[in-house]
Amino acid sequence: MLFRWPELYVALTLLAAVLFAAGNALQKQAVASRLPPLPAAAWLERGRQVFAALFRSPIWMLGLALTIAAFAVEIQALAMGDVTVVKPLSRIQILFVLAIGVGALGERLARAEWLGVGMIVAGSVLLGSEPGGSRVWVPRTAVIAAVAVGVGAIVAAGLWFTDRGPGRRREHAPALAAGAFFGLGDILMKAATDAARARTGGFNLATGDTLTSLAVAPELVLSLVATAFAFAVQQMAFSRGRVSLVVPLIGVAGTAVVVVLGATLLQEQISALRAASIAMMLAGTLLIGRAAP
Repeated sequence: MLFRWPELYVALTLLAAVLFAAGNALQKQAVASRLPPLPAAAWLERGRQVFAALFRSPIWMLGLALTIAAFAVEIQALAMGDVTVVKPLSRIQILFVLAIGVGALGERLARAEWLGVGMIVAGSVLLGSEPGGSRVWVPRTAVIAAVAVGVGAIVAAGLWFTDRGPGRRREHAPALAAGAFFGLGDILMKAATDAARARTGGFNLATGDTLTSLAVAPELVLSLVATAFAFAVQQMAFSRGRVSLVVPLIGVAGTAVVVVLGATLLQEQISALRAASIAMMLAGTLLIGRAAP
């Protein structure tokens, strides 16, 4: 059987995953050196001072630059493929995070982590064989906005109440909340790229027509708001715990939101192969997260 190159959106997704992994690792290093574990209330009350401290860190700013570049690459990938393929596939970034830990920090992987790595690799290979986006239906903006506000309110309320109970300084609650907000932002960004593609007949971030059409999409504003919330809550999670646990938890929560809203709100078709691949990658991610020292 002849070798077949993956579709362009798959290559873009993998590139974005590398950039996200490097950015997360740098931001975690900077946050751990500059901030103590803080409750959600402190982030709300002192958010300006907290981020002022981070903006003075060259390492954190480099991580931010890599994260922004990753977002740009992933936006193009989302315009070319289904969000229920692109986002689960992007969770392969956990492998790059582990590679950084092993190669740069001398960490060792447990057997469960190696098993998780194998499951993620197998799931990503299957997901990479899925065809690009073929859906042409775009939900109404009012419907998308209502879903975004509802999901965002539920996630924010869950984080607020969870963070006031026992174990409130642990990384689990903010990591899961950040993942949910990231997943919501991804769904909204996919809707924004679909709206722009419907106006222009294509999608290429390097062209003025695409940028103009994307800029006027209300879904873009909603996506940026959700992503900004996710980014802030992610820093809270980084201040409390290990990147080797925070990143898998974010990936699991984000993937769950993407799959549910992608199938219901955006009406993407979840084939049996796609569902099995996503389940395999999620199981591998959970294994790595549970085994993380």
